[in-house]
Amino acid sequence: MMLVGGVSACEVVKADRGSGQESATAQGSPLSDERICDLFPNDDLVEFGFPTYHQYVSDYAGVEEYYFLCRLDSDYDPFGLLDVSYSQDPKVGNGDIIPAIFQFGEVPSVFPETVEALSLASVEGDGWVFVYDVSMYVVWLYPDGFRTVVRLTSWTPGGPTEEQMSRFLVVLEPALAELPQRAARVKAEAAEERAREESSAVPTGGETP
Repeated sequence: MMLVGGVSACEVVKADRGSGQESATAQGSPLSDERICDLFPNDDLVEFGFPTYHQYVSDYAGVEEYYFLCRLDSDYDPFGLLDVSYSQDPKVGNGDIIPAIFQFGEVPSVFPETVEALSLASVEGDGWVFVYDVSMYVVWLYPDGFRTVVRLTSWTPGGPTEEQMSRFLVVLEPALAELPQRAARVKAEAAEERAREESSAVPTGGETP
């Protein structure tokens, strides 16, 4: 079958060629940020049933490479974790978000019992959605070779229901469409920063005797 589908305490960690930001509430209330990981509208996550209590987001842009990581914690009623990884790595599994290492095209053979092809009207590329243990996974491959791996963990035995999965795809689709735009923006900013650094490092010449 084809599926169609207020921060009271904040700690900031810097990363090379980008930034890593970590936010959590001190009183045990959900984050009130307008956007979570600068990717998901907070209202959309809350309406879906994923109030965010902790977030970590990181961008890295090198000369050729780029990756994005978003990790969220909820209240485990019924969802606990939401992870989004976007990069040029041809491997889908990395032993962390997905407990295996394989290529995009191997997904149906690795998870044959639950895998379904995924088509999203506003996102270019191809995808798979499947359930493993108590988590729902979405794997998306863009035409330029970048791929996104998403994990949504449920605290309910058997993982998310089909209705929950369909509702989550509605929330996820705009984020999947936005990630390539985010990558282009961060890479351009990193390139400008490198150009400024290189320009300032060029000797201007000494004084003429």
